[in-house]
Amino acid sequence: MDASGSPGFSRLKQGLTLIKTSLASAVFLAIVSASKANASLVS
Repeated sequence: MDASGSPGFSRLKQGLTLIKTSLASAVFLAIVSASKANASLVS
């Protein structure tokens, strides 16, 4: 149980963390594939 004392709130925070994590990995993958595409264009 977190400081707010509400289980729904901690579940909401968990969901937000999950969304942030998946967004971060999606952005990371996009950057990696973009740089790979740039590298193949340069060479």
